[in-house]
Amino acid sequence: MRLKKRHIILFLLLLLIIAGGYWVGRYTVSHRLPPIEGSDSAIHVLTYNTCRMGGFAKPQENEVIRYILAEDADIVCLQEVEVYQDRQYLTLGELREALGVYPYCYFAFSVYNNRRQFGNAVFSKFPILDRENVEYVSRSNSTCRCDIVVREDTIRLFCNHLESYRLNLDSLQDSTAMGSVRRFRQIIPFLQGKDKGRYEQAQAVRKEIDQSPYPVLVVGDFNDIPLSATYRLLSEGLTDAFLVTSIGRLGASFKLPLRVAGCQITVPLRIDYILSSPALVPTKCWTDTVSYSDHFPLHANFIL
Repeated sequence: MRLKKRHIILFLLLLLIIAGGYWVGRYTVSHRLPPIEGSDSAIHVLTYNTCRMGGFAKPQENEVIRYILAEDADIVCLQEVEVYQDRQYLTLGELREALGVYPYCYFAFSVYNNRRQFGNAVFSKFPILDRENVEYVSRSNSTCRCDIVVREDTIRLFCNHLESYRLNLDSLQDSTAMGSVRRFRQIIPFLQGKDKGRYEQAQAVRKEIDQSPYPVLVVGDFNDIPLSATYRLLSEGLTDAFLVTSIGRLGASFKLPLRVAGCQITVPLRIDYILSSPALVPTKCWTDTVSYSDHFPLHANFIL
């Protein structure tokens, strides 16, 4: 009888492990090949957290700008765009001129003063119509919304840079036992996706998504992992381009630097996303592991 109970318990544990693995895998591991092949009508979308435009170097030395031009995407969504009034650094005029192959653009700065501007930017080969920022509380993060006419269709684009935990090597260096406990407590909310500020921002974006009269593209740096409440809220009813265009990939877009037992390590995380309405069918999605920023650029091709 005791042996039978043990078998039942082991069986239930196995079912729990399988169910948990399936639940985690459906959000974190790509698991489907694209339903159709690409074509000449595909649009190429790039989203990239530029880490202050690659250090706000001038266009001729700016690796981020050079990368964007080389990739030649149709729609480019940038986060952490930083430009200065001081001509010693990258200026707004220089950035606009350097990306002049894009006739349409929208700068959505969350920080704007007589010294510098910081925020999101959208560059497009297709006309941008209505544009505005999504209203929510933040220190310096933001979401902008653009209606873009792609050939004969209109899509509504949301370019996001949601609130960060600001976890980095400097803030997590305490090597004492108490420091280790504090580090762990800092990381737990990140893994659970329970940052109140970011979730409230996601709620504001979700409301705009639900009210859109057009198919939507929701892209950018969510600063949250696929198992988080933020991701689940924003991705509901939408297609995650990464998950449905390949099989067996993890798709890290950011490497979190940590120091454990005196050793520096990096933890790969997927916190940048490209989501779409069913009317926008992703045929390809990929990250480039270039080191011009602390994030990797994320690309996707779509057919309307």
